[in-house]
Amino acid sequence: MARGRLISKSLGSSRLFHALLHAGGKLGEFCQVLFPLIIANTDDFGRMPADAFTVKNVVLPSSRRPERDFDRALDVLAEVGLIDRYEVLGNGSKGIFLQVVRFDEHQANLHKRTMSRYPESPGSSGKYRHNLRELNSTEENLTEEKRTEENPEPRLSAHCDESLFDQFWTAYPKKKAKDDARRAWDRRRPDKILLSTILVAIEAQRRSPEWLKDGGQFIPYPATWLNQARWMDESTAAPAPDVIHTTNTRIAGLIAGGQAFLNQRQK
Repeated sequence: MARGRLISKSLGSSRLFHALLHAGGKLGEFCQVLFPLIIANTDDFGRMPADAFTVKNVVLPSSRRPERDFDRALDVLAEVGLIDRYEVLGNGSKGIFLQVVRFDEHQANLHKRTMSRYPESPGSSGKYRHNLRELNSTEENLTEEKRTEENPEPRLSAHCDESLFDQFWTAYPKKKAKDDARRAWDRRRPDKILLSTILVAIEAQRRSPEWLKDGGQFIPYPATWLNQARWMDESTAAPAPDVIHTTNTRIAGLIAGGQAFLNQRQK
């Protein structure tokens, strides 16, 4: 691991860094203090454990803030897109980890790194992969091409993809960082069946205490919600039958509207 980290002088004027003040509320400035200290303590891949206890005692041990403040601050950093916070449950490294987004662009001498002790983010775009995987990327691409030829799958048209994403974006209550949300959507490539599941989850979660608190301040950014597959979260309360009917009617309307939009584009 390098003995030091580089912090860009443009950080203070960064749009995402400024967004911490809005997304973090009373913890906004604490989030801004925490982020560069996190960068200083990550490994050569921009990763480190991301449980609140470890972050507090490694990054800022002198802080008198409780662990819950660190946990919330880490969530805010992930929501605005400065870090990717993820949980790993495999047989290797287990736990919660983080990865600084665009870490490679601001650090020197990364060509000397070998392998990270921590697992990469499931939502990684590939920039943070181990060197060994980068060397084997050509072989992986060839294998994928061969697999596609042997088991061809129908690809969704550009119009259809756009229509499905538009339905998600219309339903999601926090309309922030649309480009990031679209990239997260493209990585998932949901079909119409998964879209229906996503819309049902949004309707249920938008009435949850977490999403209603402080005028929706704690609603995750849409990209974060998609990257973490939050539609699989268990609902905190079962909706009443009339709510279910209203939800199904709204979803049917969204799907019908999307299909009409697609038909119009194809004419």
